[in-house]
Amino acid sequence: MYFNFCGSNSNKKKFFLINIPLFPLKLVLLPYEKLPLHIFEPRYKKMISNSLDHGDPFGIVLRNQNEIHSIGCSVEITKVFKKYPNGEYDLMVQGKDLFNILKTDRKMDTIFGEIDYIESPMPIKDKELIKLQESYLKVLIRFGKEINIERHLDFNISYQFIKKIQLPLRLKKKILEIPSENERVAFIQNIFNNILSDSSENNNTINNFIPEA
Repeated sequence: MYFNFCGSNSNKKKFFLINIPLFPLKLVLLPYEKLPLHIFEPRYKKMISNSLDHGDPFGIVLRNQNEIHSIGCSVEITKVFKKYPNGEYDLMVQGKDLFNILKTDRKMDTIFGEIDYIESPMPIKDKELIKLQESYLKVLIRFGKEINIERHLDFNISYQFIKKIQLPLRLKKKILEIPSENERVAFIQNIFNNILSDSSENNNTINNFIPEA
C-alpha cells in the first residue's frame, strides 16, 4: 500500500505511536540488512547529525514517485566512514524494526511519519529452520561466498537469511508486506529453491548494493 507524502492511513489500528523523520529511497530495507549511504542533502545531513548527537531515530521507506510505502524500517547508524567539511557523510546503517506509517507530515523539507512498530517475529521452528539453513548455505556456496558456518547457524529469524542477498525490488517488497513469519519463511525457501534449480550462469543474485542518497 502506498499513500501521498502528506496523507493518512486510517485503517491502521493505533497502539504506541511516535513521530520520526522518514528517508524515502527507491529500495526496500529489511531488518538486519546493512546499507552504505552517502548523505549530501541538507535535510538529511541534519537528520543524520541529530541521530548521531542525540540518538534520534529515523526510518527508511520505499519511494514510488511522489508516494511512499505504508511500511518502513527503522535504522541504526553502525559506522561513520567519513564526515566531510561541508557536513556530508559516508556511513553504514542497519535495519532494525519494521513499522506501519499511519500519517505523514512535512516539517520544513523533511517528511515525518506517525508510526507504530510491528511486533518482531519469533524464532523459526526447528524443522523449518533446518531446511532453510541448508538451502541458505547451498546458495552461499553456489555463489562462492566464504562461509563461517557456525555464525550462519545462529540465524533463526527469516530476515537474517536474506540480509546479504540482493533480491529484485518486487521480491523484497513482497517480503516486507508478508505479516506472518511462517509465510515469510516459506516464501524465502521458495526463492532459495528457485535459485538452486536455475543452472544458468546469469543467475547472479548476490552482489554488493551501494545506493547513493
